[in-house]
Amino acid sequence: GRWDAAPDLERFLGSFYQYFEARGRRGALARHLSHLAALAFTVGFSFTLLFFVDWQAILSCSSEETCRAVSFCYTQPFHRIGLWRWSVLLCFLLFFIYWA
Repeated sequence: GRWDAAPDLERFLGSFYQYFEARGRRGALARHLSHLAALAFTVGFSFTLLFFVDWQAILSCSSEETCRAVSFCYTQPFHRIGLWRWSVLLCFLLFFIYWA
């Protein structure tokens, strides 16, 4: 019936404590949304650093003069993708499929 004991008391008390700690549903929702926003920022920033930045050009700089002529980002990021960038793209696509 309605007043039966919770089948998993530890899980019930844990969720009850989280509800109490967040001061209600709005707080719990705000916490989850902020965690999702932080995760989205981390994934987006990592993707930008790993896919759009030309690390080979950056690491080939040996002096200030040689670095001035270097483009730090790919001008056409989806043109002539190598194995490393294909693997980065595939990993992030799989993550977004899992996340959706």
